[in-house]
Amino acid sequence: MRLLLLYALFAVNPLIHASVEIVLDETVIQVDPWSAGDLSRARVADLILVTDDPIHHLDPKAIRQLRKPDGVVLIPAASHAKFPEGTAIANGERKTIRGLTVEAIPAYDIKPGGPSHPKGKGNGMCS
Repeated sequence: MRLLLLYALFAVNPLIHASVEIVLDETVIQVDPWSAGDLSRARVADLILVTDDPIHHLDPKAIRQLRKPDGVVLIPAASHAKFPEGTAIANGERKTIRGLTVEAIPAYDIKPGGPSHPKGKGNGMCS
C-alpha cells in the first residue's frame, strides 16, 4: 500500500485518550480535544472534529480554548444539542471545510450486549 501526501508538512500529534492534533501545511485540525490533558502546546485549530458526545470527546471548554475565531467545529448530528455552536454532520454526510472534504462514517460497537457506542450516534471522520 502506498500513501500519497499532497502536503509539505504532515504531522499527527497524540494529546490524550482520543484527542489528536493533525497538521496539514498551515491547516490545524484538532480531533476530540479534551481539557483533562495538557493543551498548552496544542495549536489553535482551523477545524475541530468531534466524534461523540461524552466529555472525553465533546469538551466545550477545550473546544473554545483551541478553536480559532473563524474555526469550524463539526459535531455528530446526534450530539449537536450539547454544542449548538458547532456544525452538525450526520453519518454518511460530507462537508468541505477550507478545501478539505470531511466524510462522517458510522462509528459503533459490534460487541455483544448493550453497546457503549450505538450505531448512528457517533462519527468516524475521513478525508
